[in-house]
Parts: sequence; C-alpha cells; structure tokens
Amino acid sequence: MFRDPLNHETHTLQTTPEITPDAVIYHAIPRDINALRLMANDQINQTSGETRARFIPQGQMQDQEYLLAQKHAEQYKAAGYPADAIPASIEASMDANGNTAQQEADAILTEAEKLETLLTVIRKIRMTANATINAVQADNEQIIIERDTALAQLNAL
Repeated sequence: MFRDPLNHETHTLQTTPEITPDAVIYHAIPRDINALRLMANDQINQTSGETRARFIPQGQMQDQEYLLAQKHAEQYKAAGYPADAIPASIEASMDANGNTAQQEADAILTEAEKLETLLTVIRKIRMTANATINAVQADNEQIIIERDTALAQLNAL
C-alpha cells in the first residue's frame, strides 16, 4: 500500500502482466475507478505519443519540413510535373536521392500516405480505448484489460 503524494489517496499495489510472458511489471493500481480511468487513459495517450514519435521526425521543425514537401509534391503533381517549375523542396531531395523530379514527388506522396495511415491507426486505437475505458462502470479489471490491449496494439506498430 502507498500514499499518492499529489492527492494523498491510498492505493494498493497489484500486478499486471506485461506484454512478454516472462516479465511482470508492478503498477500502482488505484482502487477508485475514476482515478483508474484517468491513469489508464493517461498511459494510453502517453504511449500513443511515443508511438507517433517513432515514426515522425522530432528534429527542429522537421515535421513542418515534411508537410511543406508534401504540399509541394501535391501541387507539382496536380500541375502535371512541369520540368520548368520544380519546387525547391522537391529539387533538394531529388538531388540528394538521385531521382527525377516526378519520382521524388511521387516518393514524398507515398511516404506521406503511409504516415497518414499510421497516424489514423494510432488515433483509432487511442480514441477507441479511451471511450471504452470511460464507459466501464464498475469493473476495475476490465479497465486494466482495455488499457493493456491498447498498449499492446500501439507497441506492435
């Protein structure tokens, strides 16, 4: 048993099996269902962010750089890939990768589509799990199961 330093509630320690069968991680599981919901949703939201970070560049404004390249690639493709109007972001990566302007624009769009699909999957897992957890009325164990399922799905991406 331990006392939460923030809200001074008393919690008991329970075990929750980790994803791998040979390891057990000990979590402080609040007995109060509202505190448990909050904890489970926070863990899911945190893991969702960590999952996104594995796939999205975190450098200085790199995410904005990729969005700009995607925008330029979309515009370039819509214009019919004009040889006399290659956007600077496509030209920069074209030179670095040795592709033609059209190949580079198409590669940028393919990667952007993959990332968009991934972000949609992450969002669906997160939103579905949070809604399911919030709907649980009186079953602490069900909240833990829903949390663990969502965390396993996110970690599997």
